[in-house]
Amino acid sequence: MVTRANDDSAALRMQQPSEKRELGFLPGVDTTESFFEPLPESELAAWEGDSLTAEIDAAIALIRADPDAAARMDRERAEW
Repeated sequence: MVTRANDDSAALRMQQPSEKRELGFLPGVDTTESFFEPLPESELAAWEGDSLTAEIDAAIALIRADPDAAARMDRERAEW
């Protein structure tokens, strides 16, 4: 029971199990077995933000090693 200021707002009840459903998001699109395989490490890193962190760390190391690197990066970004 969910209440607010001693007034019943909602009642939570167990739902009856529904019929078994197939996994599928779009009609006519099949989900292959590869869908359930673990992601490659590079893909996991991209989802978890690790690849961006690695790129930032590499850029910082480059700038520390070569003070002119930041100016070159700015010029390259402006040209892009």
